[in-house]
Amino acid sequence: MPADLQPVLAHTALWMKGCSIKVFNAASLDTSLSIEHRAQEFHRIWYQYFKLRPHIQKMVDDFKRKHDFANKYVITLHYRGTDKYDHSAGSEDGPEHPPYEFCSALIKKIIKRSGRPLSNVVTFITTDEQPFIEDMKKENVNAVFTDAIRSNMNTSGLNLDFSRCAQGVIDSTPESKIYNELITQSVHRGMQDKSNYIKGRDVLVDAILLGSGNVFIKSRGNVSNQASWIGGPKMESLDMVNEFNACKKKSASG
Repeated sequence: MPADLQPVLAHTALWMKGCSIKVFNAASLDTSLSIEHRAQEFHRIWYQYFKLRPHIQKMVDDFKRKHDFANKYVITLHYRGTDKYDHSAGSEDGPEHPPYEFCSALIKKIIKRSGRPLSNVVTFITTDEQPFIEDMKKENVNAVFTDAIRSNMNTSGLNLDFSRCAQGVIDSTPESKIYNELITQSVHRGMQDKSNYIKGRDVLVDAILLGSGNVFIKSRGNVSNQASWIGGPKMESLDMVNEFNACKKKSASG
């Protein structure tokens, strides 16, 4: 691809003048490369070839300016809840749902480690769950967030076996009822009455902002993966599930 080619990003589709629509994702990269090398390549390609549509770029720039990303210590966190769980169709990247209080405690730990006063810290939160936003508002972490479509479900600490559940099939088990409620309430799988364009715009803006901090607390899945690739090697990334499991192991060992 010529270095002077400037494609325009329209969510997951890469539209190039004079060319047919192509899709760019992790599968577009050479799988013979190591995970670290692929992440570096995505980071390079993103900044070399991708250009946001002006109204999307303005949304990103305005949010960063409003919350002074340029001068503050920025912590970003992605909590993916209703869209992530083990079920009959797949393990969904081995998801877990840490309790909300664990997430706020982890943020406070990072703030303390930074040595910065709270007035010099901003925590950008993105999630598909409005209850998580409401919980973070109560915590003393200077939480900020975009106006996005979210579910009203709370998956804090959710630990149920959905491996035998199937979409649209509700039996007498509590797992089956909760599983189908998760699908209905899910932004990604449900909410058929909501604009898919708005859903895509929301997640695109959130992913870019997640990749714009000093420290990123990531969930499992494509949104967190792409945010970490956008942020690149200069941004510290912590896997929320790994941190949670390490905490549980430490507590169990006394």
